[in-house]
Amino acid sequence: NDAVCRMVEVSSTIKYLNLSGNELNDAFVTELLPALEANGSLVKLDLSHNAITDIGGQYLADHILKTGLEELDLSWNRMRQSTAAPLGAAIKQLISRDEPPRPLRVLDLSWNGFGDAGGAAFLAAVATETADDVYVPPGHVANAPPGLVEVRIEKCGLDMKACEALGLLLGEGRGLPRRFVLANNALGGHAGMRVILDGLKKRFQPDEAGNEAVGGDIQFLDLTGIYLTEEHHAEIVQYLRSEQIQEIELEAPFEPSAELQKQLDEHAAEVKKIEAEVEAAQAKLIQENEQKAAAAAAEGQAP
Repeated sequence: NDAVCRMVEVSSTIKYLNLSGNELNDAFVTELLPALEANGSLVKLDLSHNAITDIGGQYLADHILKTGLEELDLSWNRMRQSTAAPLGAAIKQLISRDEPPRPLRVLDLSWNGFGDAGGAAFLAAVATETADDVYVPPGHVANAPPGLVEVRIEKCGLDMKACEALGLLLGEGRGLPRRFVLANNALGGHAGMRVILDGLKKRFQPDEAGNEAVGGDIQFLDLTGIYLTEEHHAEIVQYLRSEQIQEIELEAPFEPSAELQKQLDEHAAEVKKIEAEVEAAQAKLIQENEQKAAAAAAEGQAP
C-alpha cells in the first residue's frame, strides 16, 4: 500500500489506476487521498470490489475536492447511508464551483448499501439549484454536457423515498447528471415510477395551465430490472420520440394489462399447439419410415 501511494504521489504520467479487488480498506483511503492531491496526471481511479466503509467514504468526501479525478469507481464496497449525503454534497461543490482542477464526470456507487434514505439524501445533495449552475470547463460549449455526466447507483436499495426525491428534483428543473443508472433498485414499484414520470412530465412538458416546462437535460436513464406498466411504457416512448431523453434502458419485461396478458396467453397457447402438431407430424413420419424400412427388410429376407 505504501508503495502504491508513493507511486501515485510522485508520478507525472500515470492517468488510469485500477485497484479493483485488492481488499483495500479505510486506512488505505486515508493514505491514498493525500497522494492524489499531490498528483497532477491521474484522471481515472477504480476502487471497486474493495472493503471501503463509511469511514473511508466520508474521508473521501472531505478530500475529493482537492483531486483532479474525472472518473471514480467506488462500486461494490461497504459504504452505507451515512456516506451518501456527505459524498453528494462534496460532488455538488466540485461540479458547481468556478474553477475545479478538472470536473468529475463519471461516478459509480453501485452495489453499496446506501438504502432508501441514503439514496434520497445523495440525490438531494448532488443536485444543483438549476441546470445552469453546473460549471462549464474551458473549451466546452455551453450546451455540451458539463460537470457530472454520469452517475451509477445500481442496486443500492433505492425505494420510494429516493423516487420522491428524484421526482421532486426533476419537477423543479434542478441540475442533475445527464446519464442516470438506477437499475435493479425497487424504486417504489409502480407508485415510485409514477412519481418519477410525473417529475419528467413537469421537466419536459407545459402544464395544463399552459405554463412552460421547467427544462433541464437528461440524455440517458437506465431502469433495467424495474417492472413497468403499459402506461409507463407509453409515456417513456413519448419522451424518446420527442428526443427530450435520448436513450432509456428497459431490459426487464414490463407488467402487461389484463387484456394484453390474455392476448399473450392466447398467442402462447397457439404457438404451443402448433409445436405439438409439428411434433406429432414428425413422430408420425418417423413411425411410417420405420414401418417402411421394416417391410423392406422383411421382403429382402423372404426366400
